Amino acid sequence: MPVTKRETLETLAEIREINNSFPYNRYVRQWKENGGKIFGWFCTYTPEEFIYAAGILPIRVWGGFEEFALDKANAYFYPTSCSTVRSVFQVALEHKYDFLDGFVLGSPCEHARRLYDIWTYWIHMPFDYPASILFVHTDEAIEHYYEGLLDFKAKLEEFSGVSITNDALWEAIHLYNRTRELLKQLSELRKLDNPPISGADALEIMNACLATPKQQFNQILERLADEAASISRPGENKKTRLMITGSMWNNPDFLRFIEDQGCLIVVNELCTGMRYWADPVEADTDPLKAIARRYVTRFPCHHFYPWEPRIDRMVEVAKAYRVDGVIDNLVRYCVALGFMRPLIRERFESEGIPYYNLEQMYNARGSGQVKTRIQAFLEMIDFRKEGAEMPLQT
Repeated sequence: MPVTKRETLETLAEIREINNSFPYNRYVRQWKENGGKIFGWFCTYTPEEFIYAAGILPIRVWGGFEEFALDKANAYFYPTSCSTVRSVFQVALEHKYDFLDGFVLGSPCEHARRLYDIWTYWIHMPFDYPASILFVHTDEAIEHYYEGLLDFKAKLEEFSGVSITNDALWEAIHLYNRTRELLKQLSELRKLDNPPISGADALEIMNACLATPKQQFNQILERLADEAASISRPGENKKTRLMITGSMWNNPDFLRFIEDQGCLIVVNELCTGMRYWADPVEADTDPLKAIARRYVTRFPCHHFYPWEPRIDRMVEVAKAYRVDGVIDNLVRYCVALGFMRPLIRERFESEGIPYYNLEQMYNARGSGQVKTRIQAFLEMIDFRKEGAEMPLQT
């Protein structure tokens, strides 16, 4: 069958419509108008399947898709608090999350835990819950998370008046696994010499995915996957291939800004990227055990100990997508990732993969200084490809 060539993915227009109406898009509004409850969640260690099985729509809360003033939120946090959590709370203080019926935290770090404390104290919602997880790769951590799910289940059933059955849990698991499968299909296309999806496109897709009921969004993803498989972008194979990693990030314009310097981000190793969808919930006799095992053993974030499995997997992904370099984008005051950076850099450089650090406020726009630094990084990669030596200054 001949390849159909288009300049853009037409389905992206629908995805951009969803993102342009952040955070109350038409699918969320329809759910609410039909009498459904909606919970906001923070951190991908929140078990969405569990919330959905109770008949409640889970959507991710974040601070929009660009940097903005945090005057209101700054009154509630220390100046050195992560700008991500301050941005999220700024949006909440502006009443953009008033449609939520509950708030659930995946408990990723101290900054997020303080967000939970401040949110639940100042923004009164009918339901709130901290989903606790031990950030270690052990059977004890799985058992701890499983016991927490039993408590979460009891609280959800009390709030919703719905009995969360095993059948409901498996239905939710299959629905969310289908989302992960479709996102993986799209990501596999980015391994091609001429990938039909850019790093900016992929982040736009994820932003909409995390804010839309999966029934509707899976249909969008199916159309998008079919369309993307028929697109070719001649000349993209000549561009430097990068992996983006680092803190939580939602601003696709910044990734587009990076790509405009003459490169292509072929994999987003972010919690708004591969770490969200990489691992499905595996079959088990007990759906609670299956969910607990998935969330503890999935592609780890930088909070997990020991660190080696995470770094090993990052390198494995970089090689699978044939990247020429890695940009690590740290949100300012993200302490956990900051501690990890020397270990990550050492490992990538031992593998011969150039690695570069950026540090900026959450969802910052591109600047002249950042542009110069990215261009210098890309130049260094080109020199290495040509066999010349050009030390990188950071």
